[in-house]
Amino acid sequence: MAQALLILLIGQLDHFGFAPVNSPQTAGVACSLTVFAYDAGNNIVDTSLSASLFASPGPQYGNIQIFVSHGVWQGLFTAYLADTYAIRCQDYGSHNGQSNQIIFNPNAAYRLLSILPGQTYYPGIDTGKSGSVISQQAGTDFPVSVYLTDRWCNRIAGVVDSLYATTSDNFKAAQGFRLSDGGAMINYSFRIAANHRFYLRDVSAPTIRADTSSRIYIYPGAYARLLVLLPGETHLPGDIMSIIDSTPGKNGMPNIQFVLDTFPAKVYATDTMWNKTTATTALIKLHSDFLFSDPPMQSLIGDSAVFDIFYNYTGDNQTLWAKDTSSGVTSYTNRLKITAKADSMVIEITPDTIMAGGTAQIRVTLFDRNGDIIPERWVEFSVLSGHGQINPDSSFTSPQGTTFSQFTCNAGFFDELDTIGVTADSATFKAVCFIEFPDSMVMEGKIIAFPNPIGIRGDHTRMIYYLNQNCDITYAIYDPFGNLVHRENFTSGQPHAHMGVNFLDWYGINDKGHRVASGIYYIMLKGYINTNVFLEKRIKVGVIW
Repeated sequence: MAQALLILLIGQLDHFGFAPVNSPQTAGVACSLTVFAYDAGNNIVDTSLSASLFASPGPQYGNIQIFVSHGVWQGLFTAYLADTYAIRCQDYGSHNGQSNQIIFNPNAAYRLLSILPGQTYYPGIDTGKSGSVISQQAGTDFPVSVYLTDRWCNRIAGVVDSLYATTSDNFKAAQGFRLSDGGAMINYSFRIAANHRFYLRDVSAPTIRADTSSRIYIYPGAYARLLVLLPGETHLPGDIMSIIDSTPGKNGMPNIQFVLDTFPAKVYATDTMWNKTTATTALIKLHSDFLFSDPPMQSLIGDSAVFDIFYNYTGDNQTLWAKDTSSGVTSYTNRLKITAKADSMVIEITPDTIMAGGTAQIRVTLFDRNGDIIPERWVEFSVLSGHGQINPDSSFTSPQGTTFSQFTCNAGFFDELDTIGVTADSATFKAVCFIEFPDSMVMEGKIIAFPNPIGIRGDHTRMIYYLNQNCDITYAIYDPFGNLVHRENFTSGQPHAHMGVNFLDWYGINDKGHRVASGIYYIMLKGYINTNVFLEKRIKVGVIW
């Protein structure tokens, strides 16, 4: 070749030639090439021109642009397809030529590759495949080819690694299999009708790059089942559960429904995998072993129908199923609980008129739409208008359907009508209580005692007074000679010592529990904030036995 380089004959370019190339080479590894511009007699032509250098199966497997100078080019070239072939050179005219046949072996094992129906294995390029994936039917097996390859997707022969396959289908179990001579063919099926992918990893060689397949669309199969979906449940296509009590095809629990309250029941036409599918000729009828609204039949609109239904009586495990009267396809039996709903209530407030500071008892009895009492139902009380208070503000009804609370009003300035709200099952009913404030002088800081004297209209007197803030109270009663008859202390914020209207009852007895003699007595109130006297009032009360 050295002599040939020294002898440059003047002639016209006829073709290209190559210095012999060593074989084998490795795909993806650059090899040294020398290209000559020859005349018809294989003499080097002293010419300079551009040309293309590429793998003879196709330039997609490796190609570069070269510049032949004085009839010669020397450099490196990389081919990516593992096979036996020559390297070609071609200019922009009709001149070409090729090297000797070279064996290109695969490079080192690098990645896994999956080939789906409709795709063709295409080694020597980055993707390793061509063609469009063909959609498959849910529940039907189809073939998937798997290869262990180098970086350019050339198959690595002789490998028997163990692989692990998972998918985007939650109901398809993971699957293990073994390569044979660097490849494998497996049959696979998806359960959920949707777009899916495979995920492959090499268990034997964790450093091998895992593969995510192309996307494949799984379409639903033919109409085979009916599925009833109740409020609180969600559709679960692909559900592998076969036990009817575990409600295949859906998850969640049916919401408790109220007697005579309407709620929707959806019916889906599905394939064997519980995927919704079209059933245009289906005529659906609902059935139950219990008394319910029994709606008229409906045709499916595409893949579903919605029935508005209600049950007539309370009870657990009330049944519901759907049947296609055209084909006889019948859903499995569904069960739900029907409970009473508060439709009315009797609210009794005793007494319905109280003095400020007094207490009224509230008695509530709940009834459902059938007029039956409702036991063990949560009831809430509130004051919708006015200054009154409720205690307790919530409770359960008894087995007799009743519950109790108390209403009191200590704040305010004038007579008022308070509205009390009672709520059960999101329905609120109202009642009223009238509050009498004995005298506007109470609001002005006076103490009112009634009846006065004791013994004519009753055996005790009630003293009413108003505090514009919480304070400690000392309450003392003295006889006409200034002797202490009775004394009590009350802590700030507690009954008799809180902001608003307060009251005290005196039954005409002393600290020993004995009745006092008839006469005039002096009642004194002192209010303290810390050690400061906040309030000091007195009033005369007569006692006539």
